[in-house]
Amino acid sequence: NPGASILAAVPYALARPAIDAIVTRVQAARAAETSPPPEYRSIYPMAREFYREARARGLDVKFGLAAAVMQSLLMAPLSAASAVVLFYLLLSRTRSTRAALLLALLYAFATPVFFRTGQLNHNLLVGHATLFAFALLWQPWAPRRVPGPGSYLLAGLLCGWAVVLDYSGVVVVAVLGLYALARL
Repeated sequence: NPGASILAAVPYALARPAIDAIVTRVQAARAAETSPPPEYRSIYPMAREFYREARARGLDVKFGLAAAVMQSLLMAPLSAASAVVLFYLLLSRTRSTRAALLLALLYAFATPVFFRTGQLNHNLLVGHATLFAFALLWQPWAPRRVPGPGSYLLAGLLCGWAVVLDYSGVVVVAVLGLYALARL
């Protein structure tokens, strides 16, 4: 599914000059090493070969840094934003800051959101897109409570991106499309 990779390419492209500089430095340090490289212990010979080749090219460091960039500059901010959005949605329903905060924290840390934020996860991104689109269509905090054309457009773009993230996003389009029609 290309959607998650396309999103992750943005922070990676921004961090790539620093990542390349670090990889160059690591490769130079490894070239000066006299001890044998560490061996990856696995029952799978192809996994051992992949690690050996990746380490020889300096890609082990590059892969690790790329993953850290994608987690910290894409997944973590989106997961945090989804917890904040959910807090405001819950606050509008419960009228209790304490209850909304506890439920938003429960969402953020007692569901797979926290665990899946640690990797580039298209299912979690579909969930975030759905939550953001729903919030744009519902807008319980707005005094007018009727979404404007910009909200419909952005919600539609988020629903479309959910399909790019995963084919299950078609369900998101159908359900939120019906909800949007009901809001008209």
